[in-house]
Amino acid sequence: MDKAGRVRSRACWLPGGTTAVDEHTVQFALTQPYGPFLDILTWLFIVNPAVVEANLGDDDGVTYLTNASAGSGPFSISQWRPGELYEFTANAGYWRGWPNENYPTTVTRVVTREASTRRLGIESGEADLVDWMSVDDAVALNGVNGITVAPGPTLTVYDVKMNTADGPTADANLRRAIAFAVDYDAMLAIWGGGGTRLAGPLPPSLSGDAAPMYNQDLDAARAALAASAYPDGVALEYVYVTGLEDERRTGLVLQDSLAEIGIDVTISAVAWADAVATFADPATAPDLFPLYSGTAFADPDNYLWASFHSSLAGNWTNPGHYANPAVDALLEQARATVGAEERAALYDQAVALLPADAPNLFIATTPEAHIVGPRLSNYGAVYSPVMGSMEDFYFFAVGG
Repeated sequence: MDKAGRVRSRACWLPGGTTAVDEHTVQFALTQPYGPFLDILTWLFIVNPAVVEANLGDDDGVTYLTNASAGSGPFSISQWRPGELYEFTANAGYWRGWPNENYPTTVTRVVTREASTRRLGIESGEADLVDWMSVDDAVALNGVNGITVAPGPTLTVYDVKMNTADGPTADANLRRAIAFAVDYDAMLAIWGGGGTRLAGPLPPSLSGDAAPMYNQDLDAARAALAASAYPDGVALEYVYVTGLEDERRTGLVLQDSLAEIGIDVTISAVAWADAVATFADPATAPDLFPLYSGTAFADPDNYLWASFHSSLAGNWTNPGHYANPAVDALLEQARATVGAEERAALYDQAVALLPADAPNLFIATTPEAHIVGPRLSNYGAVYSPVMGSMEDFYFFAVGG
């Protein structure tokens, strides 16, 4: 997964159930209750009906909108070369107005796969913002010639998914042995002090958990291993996304940690698209796979449903095919509950069931891998951890 979370849970709209009550009021009818509904309304993008209705085709304009825009936002698309370059031009007469006089009139996103090229771009001033940078680059460049790193704290969680449906890690005792064997302090060192230990599947700001589910305890790890089908150890494969240094170092920590209890870890790097292709079938899904999860709205549903509801097994958010009927039932009840306190209690119950299953290694809340040049003068002031790795250029001020 990239570090930008996506909208991973959606309310079920009732066809024909959206009504304009008056000039400024819209009424929505849903097929079922959905607790986080108000939070997802910020992701309801409005299109120009005249443009879309003129290009409906056989799929309500989906094909048309794949290659054209009909929006009402502050920018229009001036260039679109998928996988290469995306250019947006500001609409000076945008109906909402602009928060800064010196707003960006043009934003160009260039896809640059080499980290060294991205670093050179920010150092030379050719680029104003680069992402997917390593911790080493962030530390080295922070404060140099006005360059800064993205602020925190973030809502990004980083964990390692284990295949719960096939292969050695389908054994819950083995997964618990792994969870007890990990050197979590060494994991945190990967981010040079910028990460915060996770207590469970939620970032600290959304969780009431104070103590981690697991800490390194080699005696407990050996006891769990002895109770597994692999008391003498086993060979596992850790797969990570090519080019992501944080994930590579995670594999090295796992390799060293698990060697302490007789588990041999091999490390393989693959392209993200190739990794996703293996997730659908438990027989091809990796034993161990790291994943960054951001969020499109600050609600536990967007983390827990995506990662632990069985309907998402084999999806990129649940590559380990985790499924537990009791967890499913609690997540479904929480999603259908409107009261915040009642929902929080249900989520606490669901999370409390996870340690016995040990589907993931909960590692850290991590910093955003962004480096920002001096021309973006208000970046820290407008940064939002919700979709923190997807910048809202509307709020940027350039210079001054």
